[in-house]
Amino acid sequence: MCRPLLVVLLCWLPASLAATAPDPASLGSLTAELRAAVGSATVAEGFVGAYVVALGQRDEAARQAGTFGLQPYAAQRRPELFAVQADKLLAPASTLKCYTVAAALDALGAEHTFVTRVLASAAPAAGAVEELYLVGGGDPSLGRPQLGALAAAVAAAGVQRIGRVIVVDSRYRDRFGYGWTVDDLPWYYAAECSALTLDRNHVDVTVTPGAQAGEPAKVTCNPPSSYLQVDSTVTTVAAGQATAVDFDRPPGGRQFVLRGQIASDQKAGRSEGMAVPEVELYAATVFAEVLQQRGVLVAAPAARGTAPATAVELARQVSPPLSQLIVRLLKSSDNLYAELLLRELGVATAGAGTASGGLHGVRAFLQAHEVDATRCRLADGSGLSRYNLVSARVTAGVLRAMALHRDREAFFAALPIAGVDGTLGYRFKGTPAERNVRAKTGSYSNHSALAGYVTTAGGDLLVASTVVNHATAAPAELRAVQDKLFVALAGWRR
Repeated sequence: MCRPLLVVLLCWLPASLAATAPDPASLGSLTAELRAAVGSATVAEGFVGAYVVALGQRDEAARQAGTFGLQPYAAQRRPELFAVQADKLLAPASTLKCYTVAAALDALGAEHTFVTRVLASAAPAAGAVEELYLVGGGDPSLGRPQLGALAAAVAAAGVQRIGRVIVVDSRYRDRFGYGWTVDDLPWYYAAECSALTLDRNHVDVTVTPGAQAGEPAKVTCNPPSSYLQVDSTVTTVAAGQATAVDFDRPPGGRQFVLRGQIASDQKAGRSEGMAVPEVELYAATVFAEVLQQRGVLVAAPAARGTAPATAVELARQVSPPLSQLIVRLLKSSDNLYAELLLRELGVATAGAGTASGGLHGVRAFLQAHEVDATRCRLADGSGLSRYNLVSARVTAGVLRAMALHRDREAFFAALPIAGVDGTLGYRFKGTPAERNVRAKTGSYSNHSALAGYVTTAGGDLLVASTVVNHATAAPAELRAVQDKLFVALAGWRR
């Protein structure tokens, strides 16, 4: 049931906190600031949810070192300081990544790694291998340097000729999140999932002007590959004229389609990150190219397939541990990392490398940590799906659980730091929240959210979660509402 716009201060504060509770005047000043932030005209036309709970005191030395250092309140009681429609179901956007990471750390552990393997149909005979299998293990960080290392190991094993490279990506079985929109799919942030990924499954497509007006524009893909094709009718127009370039990737093909014009003085050009289709074949094609650059002949184009039980391992590449991978996931809000991790969670908890298998694992985590899993609807691992619905209270529950988790330090270290890095690098500068707040952002059209930890001026560690949906104000205005709430909490001394 939705709560009215009010502040809830529980009467059952733990003794350790009640003994030094703030006087009514100081508490009233804080809650007035919070109420003014979430009740501002900026978000009045939309839907707002907010929830703040205190967890305990932070050790000052740990705080200076950038670690949790939490000393929980007695009797596990956690005072609720602020609630506005805290149980209203709203779209969380990328704050949902906290759910995925928390459940994955819980099920897999911070030291979990992903392994990419290269197998041969048989031991090399006279330098030849009929079929070379590139087996995906779900590593989201796999890039060309890692493929280069695998290719070097293959060459070192004496392989000189290969009939073809066969890609094996059967570990995960679905490509996209449930509820992703069709207009998202051409872009880097909606790259398809595969157990074999390469360079985050996208390329940067750049258009630059020709030498003079009337000439075709130049188009480059970075990184380059023979796998991709470009259909461009972009023309160069005179300096000072309008530049307008449309990028698209029609479904079912490997072709990027570019239309429009670019002014001759736009030397930096226009660039977009475009998702690569059928990414497993893309990775296998690039691997064949890398092999050939190392002098290994590859006779036929890459294909899909399965490796026989008798295949011989020639090389393997092990990913960094999960504790490092989630830094990219949370600080840069990487959708692909989140979706691959969700599917690996499915393998571990449901025996199925699917989004639904992974969501089973997320719900199990919520239930195990006393977070009401019935008060949310989960559709993907990244928050890109418009079908996700959660409450501010449930999100705060995930953060509360991770503050007491065995892998809390890995989780804490991966969150963006206000005014320092990630998606919070440019926010909160010059305020009490700078270098204090660690939180996950979330946003897409008319939706904005922020959830994380903030330490008050008195050393109390709070979890704060706030989300706004269906507000037509500019994104910067929505972020300003969140900033006011977190800054007020950072400056509070009880």
